[in-house]
Amino acid sequence: MSVVVEEIVKPRVKRGLADWFEDYAPEYRVRGWPMERGPDIIIKGKGILAAVKVAVKPRAEDVDQLIAGVGIVKMVCDRRPDLLVIYSYSGEAPGKVADYAAEKGVKIARGPKELKKLLDEAASGQ
Repeated sequence: MSVVVEEIVKPRVKRGLADWFEDYAPEYRVRGWPMERGPDIIIKGKGILAAVKVAVKPRAEDVDQLIAGVGIVKMVCDRRPDLLVIYSYSGEAPGKVADYAAEKGVKIARGPKELKKLLDEAASGQ
């Protein structure tokens, strides 16, 4: 998928995630991230803060960009995110990228239910 198409689709995916959480997991609030650097969305709820990067098919660069944005999230939200997630809206995650993400402490979610499960796990681990 081209970068232009991805930038057109990404806002719909973010809105779709927000709608899904509103309907099926209202204990979490999904908000768009207004800055260029860092995550695409922030999810708050159950005492946790998650930074989420949305991608068609995750790349190592997405992992690096998410990690690079931790400082700006901390500055704006007054705390570090408890969870860093790449949300793959194609449901795909190349093996090398998944391994790299795991090595860096970044989770990959392949759908809203999987994202909610990661959030619940992070919340229960506090």
